Amino acid sequence: VIGIDPGKDTGIAFFRHRELCVIETFNVLSAIKVIEKFDSDDIVIMEDSRLQSTNFRDRGANNKPVTFSIGRKVGRVDQICALYEEVCLDKGIKLILLSPKEKGGKLTHDEFVKKTKWNKSSNQHERDAAMLAYPFRNGVRL
Repeated sequence: VIGIDPGKDTGIAFFRHRELCVIETFNVLSAIKVIEKFDSDDIVIMEDSRLQSTNFRDRGANNKPVTFSIGRKVGRVDQICALYEEVCLDKGIKLILLSPKEKGGKLTHDEFVKKTKWNKSSNQHERDAAMLAYPFRNGVRL
């Protein structure tokens, strides 16, 4: 099971035999090259920002430049999600898309270690990718 947290810095996490074995961060082009190596036996769980609507006015406090900046960033992530989805579908890879809300909140490094037993370093992108795949590590959502 593979978790992907898309973005300019894309986190990818690999679970094998129910254990987290690799987490890494890639730029978009490198992530595509990694995804292209997956095969049809793999199951990819990806966060998809397109599944959750956003009210930018709440975040921008009616500040147009802030609102536009947030919109551009979300649009960029939406496009990255679409690109990764297209690569998976083209390769016949099983893909499950989850909204950011479905993924749940961010974990600190200590919370992540406690939950996954991964005691090596990690960044937020890697932890998010791992937590996307974590409920599916047994092959079904727990």
